[in-house]
Amino acid sequence: MNEQELLADLDDLDDISENELEDNAISVDENEAIENGIEIDVGFGQEDPQYKLLLQANKTAVDIDNEIYLIHKFIRDIYSQKFPELEGSVLNMVDYIKAVQLIKNETDVSKVNLQQALPASTVMTISVAASTTTGKPLNQHDLDSVLKACDMALELENIRWKILAFVESKMTFLAPNLSALLGTSTAAKLMGVAGGLLPLSRLPGNTIQILGSQKKHLAGFSSASVKQHVGFIYEMEFIKRLPKELKMKAQRVIAYKAALAARVDACKEAPDGSVGRNLKQEIDSKFEKFQEPPPLKKIKALPTPTEGRKSKRGGKRVRRQKETFAVTELRKLQNRVQFGVQEEEIIVGDTVKGLGLIKGASGRVRTAATNDKLREKIKKTRQLKPLAANESGLATSIAFTPVQGFELYNPEIAKAEKEQQNSSKYFGNITFKKPTFVPK
Repeated sequence: MNEQELLADLDDLDDISENELEDNAISVDENEAIENGIEIDVGFGQEDPQYKLLLQANKTAVDIDNEIYLIHKFIRDIYSQKFPELEGSVLNMVDYIKAVQLIKNETDVSKVNLQQALPASTVMTISVAASTTTGKPLNQHDLDSVLKACDMALELENIRWKILAFVESKMTFLAPNLSALLGTSTAAKLMGVAGGLLPLSRLPGNTIQILGSQKKHLAGFSSASVKQHVGFIYEMEFIKRLPKELKMKAQRVIAYKAALAARVDACKEAPDGSVGRNLKQEIDSKFEKFQEPPPLKKIKALPTPTEGRKSKRGGKRVRRQKETFAVTELRKLQNRVQFGVQEEEIIVGDTVKGLGLIKGASGRVRTAATNDKLREKIKKTRQLKPLAANESGLATSIAFTPVQGFELYNPEIAKAEKEQQNSSKYFGNITFKKPTFVPK
């Protein structure tokens, strides 16, 4: 049964579903056993009819799942005229079918009670998408076909869950170790796709990893967001709880452990499932270790240096060399700038150099002497000769004259001329002579 036959005629939905189920149906007595919950002793023999019943039940569950997918696509193609945003808001096929069955042709989604069949997060997503929808109501013929398909899909989903519940209840007897490792639901799906326990035990781990990845389910959908090389194991609850970066690694590890558990069950060893439980405990502890935060970095003290003190050359020559290359006060001021004030620059040859804080310096250019002897020597050279009592300290050898401009001037001559003028003012050219005594 393919997709084209399903979409050919809207009135043939009943025939399509009946034919699909007849091709993979179990006998009437077996159906009654499933529905009534009759206990069946499952053996390990490959020719046991009860073992074949479990295999056929697995195949039927997979075929019903494919049938639900085809019906979902049929509903989606028609109902997209009414609510095109619903497909992107609800990704689960069964939830999409339930939402269509409840909304129908209602224009105001807030009047529909979606909480009775859908989770709260899905209801909120549908409400937001319905407020901006661009769809139009369906005609009565299309609406009846869509509702009829919804009823059929939900009925098939109910039958699928009954079959899976029956198979899961017998998996602990058929494959105890595989069921302890993967869970009865995943173990039943893997056995159904592989064709039994013995064919499953012959498969390598990388093949078991992709069991359940059906490419035909991608028809009509974009493959951009579809994960490659994933199957039934990837849908386990254990993997769903892991971080994104560990999911593919967990699927690969579990697939290889599942191959070991299937071979143990095929050899009829460890019927109590102890091997499967040990493998599961090993996987749990391994991935718990992966999720632990990294250890804190310890601050270690630097090791004691093994080298001794280096011998340095000393003496008068080294001290003078250091004084020669010492950073002067002028260079220190040039290397510093004031915040928020533009630096003054000068042109030296072909380059431009900044002056830093030289402009506002006190005038000291030389660096402070670090040697006591050198400091005393500089102090003596800079020491000024004390002034005489009658000197003002403002005398200079340059004088200004109204005729010749600048004229060299000797302060000593000026001093002598001034003394001569003072003496001539009071006494003139009068000179005093020593009196001579003449004896009588």
